[in-house]
Amino acid sequence: MQKIFFTINNNFVDILQTTISKEYYVAIKGQDITLECKIKTELPNRDLSWLKGSNMLRSYRIEKYSGGSLSEPSLTIKNIDRNDAGYYTCKLENAFGHSAEVVELKILYNPYVYQSSDTIKVSTGDTVQLKCVHESYPDPSAVFWKRDGERLNVSVSKYNGSTINEPSLTIYNTELLDAGTYVCVVVNEIGTGYSSEIQLKIKGKISKN
Repeated sequence: MQKIFFTINNNFVDILQTTISKEYYVAIKGQDITLECKIKTELPNRDLSWLKGSNMLRSYRIEKYSGGSLSEPSLTIKNIDRNDAGYYTCKLENAFGHSAEVVELKILYNPYVYQSSDTIKVSTGDTVQLKCVHESYPDPSAVFWKRDGERLNVSVSKYNGSTINEPSLTIYNTELLDAGTYVCVVVNEIGTGYSSEIQLKIKGKISKN
């Protein structure tokens, strides 16, 4: 379990003063993580709450959160995923007002490749593009395509794309041999993501004599 530290300080001279040690923290998908909110005060407090963005977190969701109260200020987020990334606020209230401090949580996760078309039908000689749309943090280190389980050699002139900057694959002047099952593969330092299978079907054109 990784712990995240930031502090809320209150005293009679400076009633509501806040400080944090870092602007953001990084964790890996699947971990539990604790955002530690330290309170130093000689004054009675009314309430302590946590927000993600502008939304109040519901600490009663015990399957997801624990803590986040006056008796237990630190907030533990369980089994984090990419949707937990964002800005978190620890907010303290007392009779003199409120104090809040924000920290960003970044989640490292293996690439997620979105659903593409299941089947694409074209005729020989056509140009076709197979879409590859993904999310990845950190950024991808490699993108490539497989056809029928084998890595596709895109160095030849009939292909374009299949790169980090242009992950979708364009096939020019399609032939019957281009038919098959295509998968986009995206790699980062956390892991590998795969698109759903795309069936490319090629129909021969009837020659006109």
